[in-house]
Amino acid sequence: MEQKSPDLAEIEIFDSIDNFWGTGPTDFKVKLDAVKGASTIKLLLNSPGGSVFDGMAIASMLAVHRAKLDVEIIGIGASIASIIALAGRKLTMAKGAYFMIHNPLTFTAGDAADLRKTADILDKMKGDFIDVYETKSKMSRETISGLMDDETWYSDKEAVAAGFADDISDYGKV
Repeated sequence: MEQKSPDLAEIEIFDSIDNFWGTGPTDFKVKLDAVKGASTIKLLLNSPGGSVFDGMAIASMLAVHRAKLDVEIIGIGASIASIIALAGRKLTMAKGAYFMIHNPLTFTAGDAADLRKTADILDKMKGDFIDVYETKSKMSRETISGLMDDETWYSDKEAVAAGFADDISDYGKV
């Protein structure tokens, strides 16, 4: 996180979303608090996803700043990182970046009752994800559910066409 000017702060998530090996909500909050006074916050995102609970916490922290938060996926915004990507007022995709949605998943052990309970929790999570995707894309719940079932990958142009992203960055010739 860096305060670029009095008006602009830049946040980066270039890792998995979790407290152990990547970017977790505890460290993220400390850094976000350091720049929350900026009038515009830009989040640069390149993450394959990770923990649903950690990702939802980060998305919630960012949503508080929605009116001044712009997000740019510069590599990948997949899984729970796709939910974080939609926390701002605007999502921009870098040329060549990808956005991916899929059903939440977990590893579990236990008897049949434990496995049924875990499946019910995953269904609740899927419903929460659909709420976020539906608000941004304006697609129907049924359509989004099918896209999640299929694990759908969107290129920069496809993410804009689907309504998830608002624009594509063009940095010129490399």
